[in-house]
Amino acid sequence: MLSVPAAAATSNWCSTHGYLTLSGQQDGYIPLSTTSPGARRCPWKIDVDPNQRIEFSVLAFGLRQFHTAQTGTRRRGGGGYCAWSLVFEEGSNDVEESLCRVSGKETVFYTSTTSSVTAYLLHKQNQPLPGVFLLKFKG
Repeated sequence: MLSVPAAAATSNWCSTHGYLTLSGQQDGYIPLSTTSPGARRCPWKIDVDPNQRIEFSVLAFGLRQFHTAQTGTRRRGGGGYCAWSLVFEEGSNDVEESLCRVSGKETVFYTSTTSSVTAYLLHKQNQPLPGVFLLKFKG
């Protein structure tokens, strides 16, 4: 199992390559951050064996109440959006999942249809994350 420290990514690597690659790892944990690494300008690219799919879960620690909707991307009864989403890209497919739907310690967020996924945290408002989050992946 791989645990990736946030310090593993440098701005030089992101500037040169545009993303951070985790290849050949079948499972691991990635800290979610509203700044690089793991943000839109320097996403994680995860590759597993060609015949495998990847399941992504979010683990939440010290979770405070979300400032917007508790479930779904749109806030119920009044427009507005959750301030944070996870985006999963596979080829030309992009799936955006609201971080506001986290419930309990671990929530399954997405299962890929291919063996290669680019993932990042999308931050829509200038608010700090309401806790510590890890993106868990398993091939």
